Amino acid sequence: KGGKYLIVGPSGGGKSTLLKLLRKYFSPTKGKISIYGKNLRDIKKDQYFSLVANVEQQVFIFEDTLRNNITLYKDYTDEEIAKAIEAAGLTSFVEQLPDGLETIIYDNGKNISGGERSRVVIARAMLNKASILFMDEAFASLDMERAKEIEKTILDLEGVTVINVSHVIFKDTKDRYDRVLKVKKTVQ
Repeated sequence: KGGKYLIVGPSGGGKSTLLKLLRKYFSPTKGKISIYGKNLRDIKKDQYFSLVANVEQQVFIFEDTLRNNITLYKDYTDEEIAKAIEAAGLTSFVEQLPDGLETIIYDNGKNISGGERSRVVIARAMLNKASILFMDEAFASLDMERAKEIEKTILDLEGVTVINVSHVIFKDTKDRYDRVLKVKKTVQ
């Protein structure tokens, strides 16, 4: 719990399949997956999904205020929102916006950068108090400096288990992971 894990491997090596298993999209045909000491098969989907947040390469941003894109129309205190924004590394971005959290974000985030879109999704995860963060090639479409900033933000999250599936590996952050796992497809 709270560990940071990087999963690497070649295309077609099984990274996405492993992530689908961990996300409970389907069950393993052999063996078992344990989450915090419990067999994942025995955990109800709604209970499990309340613990989980996903950051994908393609994030979903809708045309509305930044606040609503972060809160997804749920009620949170200003303090909870501020903590999530800080944890996601969005504080200075929000402060420089003319209308702050009430700034309108255009369809799919056309008026914000890829890094900012990713951080909005991370802020959503923090608001939901997710204890497990799955990342699937979340840095692939970002410039290297922005991707490093976001990765450092994620690696600094306390008490959150991070499982990052990525082709993008930075030497200066690789050692901050508790484990780097290499997945390679085997023919049986």
